[in-house]
Amino acid sequence: MIRSRYFQSDSTGARHMGRNCDMHYVGNEDFSTYYIEENRKRETIRRRLGLLDGVLTPTPMVTDSANQYGSIACYHGHCWLHEIRHYAKMKPYLDYHRSILEKFIAHLWVFYDLLKKYKSQPNVDLRREIEQRFESLFTMTTGYFELDKRIASTYSDRDKLLLVLDFPEIPIHNNGSEIAVREGVLKRKISYGTRSELGRAAWENMLSILDTCRKQKVNFFMYIKDIYSNSFSMPRLADIIPKAN
Repeated sequence: MIRSRYFQSDSTGARHMGRNCDMHYVGNEDFSTYYIEENRKRETIRRRLGLLDGVLTPTPMVTDSANQYGSIACYHGHCWLHEIRHYAKMKPYLDYHRSILEKFIAHLWVFYDLLKKYKSQPNVDLRREIEQRFESLFTMTTGYFELDKRIASTYSDRDKLLLVLDFPEIPIHNNGSEIAVREGVLKRKISYGTRSELGRAAWENMLSILDTCRKQKVNFFMYIKDIYSNSFSMPRLADIIPKAN
């Protein structure tokens, strides 16, 4: 994997040699990598990242809260939009509970805006305000049992949800990964799946090059033509992608 300030990851279903498999994405705003594996187990992800047993990558990682991403990175941020969706999906039966939930979700979006503000202008005072608001918001008791359980669950993920306070460069959501894996979904709908190891490598390489070209504003067609014509007149993507400090 390219050395980076942070990376995100997500996965989607894939077909390989007639079997249900998974396509994984790893990348950030500068690069994309795709790979097709038999499953989405933690051991599979660790192997693809080149991690030895018991070793955690020091590069900050942002994902949804799926279990397979545990024990991979020293610094693991969770997606706030996934967290808020848990609240948005709640369907209270009583109008009283519905009113409580709507007010709480409104507070959630105000808090989310504070996190976005911190990302653009990190400072000690705003960090202190965010930490205090988190404690106040996610330790409250509303009287709506299901909501209170959800609030307690969010609080238990405090360190992962507030990782942006230590690393303002990381995103506070995993939308970048969700958008990236759509490439694999579209490819699957068009071509269904791969039938050989060479086919799998072709999908992995071409999707990785395509999305990285897009992020680096490089003409994908011209880049591929430059390679297959043996011209090699264009800079390689690995040389264009900004290196981590």
